[in-house]
Amino acid sequence: MIKDTNLTNAYEALQALYSYVRFAADIKNVTFACHIFLLEKVQTFKSNFKDITLKILITMIRRD
Repeated sequence: MIKDTNLTNAYEALQALYSYVRFAADIKNVTFACHIFLLEKVQTFKSNFKDITLKILITMIRRD
């Protein structure tokens, strides 16, 4: 759902992923599976997409 073209669905999926990354015990599989899509979302011009994506990436880096 992160790579969905519908912006509302993509944003909701990013929020769900952020919650998962914050509270999951093992996130290494998620880290490798979604980096490409997260980096695409950082490049969007919408500030809320950049903010949530950067939070996800920072959380992943801190937990690894």
